[in-house]
Amino acid sequence: MSVTDTEQADFGCYAPSSWANSLLKITRSLSATGVQKKLAFLLRKPALKSINDVVDIETNSLSLRLYPHQNLSDKRLLSLPDMLDGPEREYIAGELPQHAVVIDIGANIGGYSMLLKQQRPDFRILAVEPDPLLVQRFTFNQALNPLLQDIRLEPSAISDRNGTLLLDTSGSNKGENHILEDSDARGDSVSRVDGLTLYRLQQKHDIVMADLIKLDIEGHEYPVMKKFFEESPRECWPEYLQIEQYRQVELNETVSLCLSRGYEITTRSRMNVILKKTVV
Repeated sequence: MSVTDTEQADFGCYAPSSWANSLLKITRSLSATGVQKKLAFLLRKPALKSINDVVDIETNSLSLRLYPHQNLSDKRLLSLPDMLDGPEREYIAGELPQHAVVIDIGANIGGYSMLLKQQRPDFRILAVEPDPLLVQRFTFNQALNPLLQDIRLEPSAISDRNGTLLLDTSGSNKGENHILEDSDARGDSVSRVDGLTLYRLQQKHDIVMADLIKLDIEGHEYPVMKKFFEESPRECWPEYLQIEQYRQVELNETVSLCLSRGYEITTRSRMNVILKKTVV
């Protein structure tokens, strides 16, 4: 059955077996650290093997159609949602004010946005994702869940320039899609997408200043933030930034750039840092 067929079928057509569903309910209740993480990985293996390409589940009070063998984000939503930046979301949910504006750049199928919306239904979330297939899957799941209806979706790539960009979707994990610098690149896995600078994105959606920008765009973060700091006034800079930064390695150039612009690290996890603006 083709991808198009699975995305048109009614929700519930791809429900997991009862035993697989029971195992996955257990794994979803566990944390993504220590012994619990190891137990979750052990229990999810047979459940994942029983699933073909697609599965319909009820998880965390959400109805979702997921493709766990094509996308790491789907696999985490299905089996261990705490791995979708659980500690970071917990921190953000406790720090941001009522009706905070959140921009999720590199939203994938929207897992981070969906789970954060559950934690803080008052948040006003803009999810940004350029891959047409992931956008289609995001909107399918959004339509199933009333809570998610007011998440805005921008189907563009955020870059250091406006205009048409080339997106490579050749990887086995859809979460590793990335912008190509070679304007002559061709192939079935290369698609043309609209590109926006971060400042232009904010202007397009009438956002003067976001309370949080979460940035996960496969190594393209530095040129995006460099351009943003160059072309936007300080009052448009976000209060908080979430950027990928592994704990055991030297600070990357994007985090260093933000520190040089007056941000400070307020908390960090194994894979990310959250920075807060200290200048006005």
